[in-house]
Amino acid sequence: MKVFITLVLLLSCIYTNSYAQRDTLALDAYLNVLPNFSEAYFIGIKTQLDKKHTQLNAYTLDGILSRAITYSKFSDLYRDRKLDGRCVWCYESGEDSLVMHFSKDKYVGYDTVYYKNGGVMFIKKQDKTTRFRQFWPNGQLKRDQKLVRRNQYGDVYSGKCFDEAGNEVEFTPYESLPQYPGGISLQRLISQNLNYPYGAQLRNKMGVAIVRFLIDVDGQCIEYKIVRSSGDKLLDDEVLRVATKMTKGKCFIPAKIDDVPIRASIAIPINFVIEKQPAQDSPFL
Repeated sequence: MKVFITLVLLLSCIYTNSYAQRDTLALDAYLNVLPNFSEAYFIGIKTQLDKKHTQLNAYTLDGILSRAITYSKFSDLYRDRKLDGRCVWCYESGEDSLVMHFSKDKYVGYDTVYYKNGGVMFIKKQDKTTRFRQFWPNGQLKRDQKLVRRNQYGDVYSGKCFDEAGNEVEFTPYESLPQYPGGISLQRLISQNLNYPYGAQLRNKMGVAIVRFLIDVDGQCIEYKIVRSSGDKLLDDEVLRVATKMTKGKCFIPAKIDDVPIRASIAIPINFVIEKQPAQDSPFL
C-alpha cells in the first residue's frame, strides 16, 4: 500500500493547471474507474480543464504516461464518456505514439503518428481529399498523397514518393487492395459465369450470397467461404463453385501496406434475381 500512496502523491504534483480540480483515480486496463487502488492497472489523474472539458491522464504503476484523453462528458465507465478534443496514446517509454482529434465523440479526421525518437511518422487529415503525409525516420518526406476518387474496386490516390535522400521515386499509395490479373472486375466476372440453378428457379428462390476468400502475400487465393447465405444452398454452392473456378490458380497482385505485401480478404456479393417475363396478350381475345 505504501507504494501506491507514494505513486499517487507523485502523480498529483505533476500538473499546475490553475483552473482545475484534480482527482486521483484507480483505473483498469480499459480506463474504467475502480473502487480501490490495490486492483489498479493504471493510476489516473482527472483534471477539469474548463467548464466543458475533462482530461484524464493514465499512468502505469511505474509512473509513465500511457494515455492523455480529453472528454466533454466524464463517467466512471469508459463506455459512457464522450471524447472531445486532443487524445494521446503513448509508447511504453512515455513518448507520444498517436495523437487523434475528436469533436462531440466523433473523429474529426486529423491524426499524427510519431516515431519513438519524437519524429513524425504520419500526418493524416481526413476530409474530401484525405491528405496523407509519411516521413522517413530522418525527417525527410517519404510519401505525400491525396484521395482522387472512391469506387467499388478501391480508393484511387495521386501523389509523390521520395527516398531517404529526398530524390523523387515512382509513386505508390500507402495502402492498396488486392487486384485481379488485368484489373478486371471480379464481381462482374463471377456474375457472368454463373448458372442460375434450375432447382432454385423452380422454387422461385432469390437472394444475395456473399463469398469471401483470402489473397495470400504471394497472390494466391485460399480459404473460400460463404459468409452470408442467400437462403438457398443451391445458390450458395453455385457462387462458391464459380468464385473458386475463376480465382483458383490465378496470381493476384496482393494487397500492400507501405509497399510490403500483406494477406487480405475479398468479399463479393452476388445477387440472384428471377426477372419476371412481361405478360402477353392472348391470341384468342
